[in-house]
Amino acid sequence: MVRAPYRILASSPQGLRIAWRTEAAAAEALSSLGLSRSGVAAVLSSGRLAREGVALAAATGLAPGDVLELAFEPVAPAPLDASIPAASLLWVDPWGLALAADKPAHLLVHGDGSGQITLSQQVAAAMAQQGIAGAPQALQRLDQDTSGVVLFSLHPEFQPAFDALVASHDPSHLSKRYFALVEGVMTQAKAVDVPVGRDRHDARRMHGGTGKEAHSFFEPLGTLTLANGACATAVSVAITTGRRHQIRVHAAALGHPVAGDILYGAALAPGGLMLHSWQETLVHPVSRQRFQVEAAVPSRFPEGARQLAEAAKQ
Repeated sequence: MVRAPYRILASSPQGLRIAWRTEAAAAEALSSLGLSRSGVAAVLSSGRLAREGVALAAATGLAPGDVLELAFEPVAPAPLDASIPAASLLWVDPWGLALAADKPAHLLVHGDGSGQITLSQQVAAAMAQQGIAGAPQALQRLDQDTSGVVLFSLHPEFQPAFDALVASHDPSHLSKRYFALVEGVMTQAKAVDVPVGRDRHDARRMHGGTGKEAHSFFEPLGTLTLANGACATAVSVAITTGRRHQIRVHAAALGHPVAGDILYGAALAPGGLMLHSWQETLVHPVSRQRFQVEAAVPSRFPEGARQLAEAAKQ
């Protein structure tokens, strides 16, 4: 990995202290940190990049050893409702730029106008409880009935850098692993490269065979018998693209729909849709550090499935 031209020295609710390693102009330095062109302009025009307390202009030259102070854009805290439970936070970026939350099944990530409580609101509640600064913005989506890891950015300046990380689908920088129960017995690992697009006849569904390229890799971990007597296979699923319903469409294309996924031909399951965003490994787009985040397989999955997941981690 290419060494960053800077090193983050410290963070606070107000901003970052950064040691600069090369010669550059101030605007170039901000671009190197992952800010967009408009973000660079906003920081400089508001005097939020300083050296020894003096605000810098775009063309101001930096030298190796310079220490910069980058102040975050002031964000008014969202009004909090005491009735909203706090999300379970799985990881908080030590530099205060991002976090990951554990989404329960049946919870929306974003509001849909229905007035339902969302994961985003629960994350804001958890941040208020724990004194974490920023305005959380979800970087990923999960289906309402899927549980597990969801990443959030916390400061507008750095959201483009995190958006680019998620959009890159580069497994060397961001890799995602799901845990699922699929119907039937799957004995061999299977790679699926079936395009995924919208179903023209049913707006709730996606269609396999047309649309955007999609890649999934299913690895069987073991079989078990569900409460209804049906046989299922626990699988680890790695994806390198992020299409809507991708795993659900690909599992159905294999003839092994995700248990509980009635939309794609499976029978009802007591725990609902048996799909969980299990593990993510990311290279932080600003600090360049590598982090791994895991959301334990929840209790809605059968005990035997959770045991298989734990064994797969060994």
